[in-house]
Amino acid sequence: MDIEDVRNPNAIKDVLLAALEDENVGIREVVAGNPSAPEVVLIKALEDKDELVWAAAVKHPNFTPELAAKAAVTANTHDVLQVVAGREDIDNTSRVIATLRDPGNYLELHGFTTSRWL
Repeated sequence: MDIEDVRNPNAIKDVLLAALEDENVGIREVVAGNPSAPEVVLIKALEDKDELVWAAAVKHPNFTPELAAKAAVTANTHDVLQVVAGREDIDNTSRVIATLRDPGNYLELHGFTTSRWL
């Protein structure tokens, strides 16, 4: 995949989605930052294991509070859930969902509740 193809603001959704499967993290990062990336592309970028990619999606102008709320329910990585939980521009319910779904928080809470000191 050529980086210019995914940098193009007129790139179509299918090209961007296919490029998110590229092994080159630089290409995936450019896809997540493409100004015309639709919601479906940003949601898929949130699933990327590389921070450069999902961070580009979170910083995208189209990453609206509504999309952040969806990410609170669908994201599966600790880092993405932390970012969503920390966004003050989304509703409190979504922030709580993201906090509760964060596996890092669960492990901390689980360790606390199974403490021999309780």
